[in-house]
Amino acid sequence: MRKYLKLTIMIPLAVSSGLTQALLFGVVNGCIYILLATGLNLIFGVMKLVNFAHGELLMVGAFVAYEVTTIAGLNPYLSILVSIGSVALIGIVLERYAFRKVRGAEKLNEIFISLGLIYVFENFATLLWVENYNIQIPSPFVGLSVPLGDVMLSYDRILAIVIVIVILVGLVFLTKKTKIGLAMRATSQKSDAAMLMGININKVYT
Repeated sequence: MRKYLKLTIMIPLAVSSGLTQALLFGVVNGCIYILLATGLNLIFGVMKLVNFAHGELLMVGAFVAYEVTTIAGLNPYLSILVSIGSVALIGIVLERYAFRKVRGAEKLNEIFISLGLIYVFENFATLLWVENYNIQIPSPFVGLSVPLGDVMLSYDRILAIVIVIVILVGLVFLTKKTKIGLAMRATSQKSDAAMLMGININKVYT
C-alpha cells in the first residue's frame, strides 16, 4: 500500500517537472525564433524585399562565429559580434550590387536572385565545412545552471532570453524614438513619399 502511495505521488511530480522543463525550453527556443524572424520582418517590412536567402546568411554567421571561436580563441559571445559584423557586411554588398538593381521591378526578379543566393551560400558552406558538419561552438558556461524548482536552466539559455529581450527593446526604441527609425517607418509605408520628404531611402535600405 505504501509503495502504491509513493508511486501515485511521484508520477504527478515527474510529469510536472517534465512539463515545466519543456515549457522553459520552449520559451528559450521561441525567443531564438523571434530574434531570427525579426530580421526577416525588418527586411520585408521596410524594404518590401523577398529574400529567401535570409536563413543562409544566418548559417554563414554561425559558421563565422565557430571559426572565430576555434581559431582565434575568442569568447563565443564576443565571436557573435564578429559574426554580426560579417553578416552585415555581406548584406550591404548584396543589397547594393544585387537587390538594388531590381528594386521596383517585379518580385519574381527578387525571388530568382534570392534562390540563386541560396545555392551560392549552401555550396560555399559545403566546400568549407562539409567535413565538420556536426560542429558545435563551445560554451564558456559548461555545467553552470540555475535551479528553478525541480528544473535546471543553464546559463546559456538564460543569457539567450536576456539578449533577445534587450535586442527587442532596442529595436522598439530605434523605430519609435530615433530619426533613422522614423525614416524606416516612413519608407516602409510609402517609399516614394519618403523620398520626396528628403529621406535617403538608399541609406535606409542599407
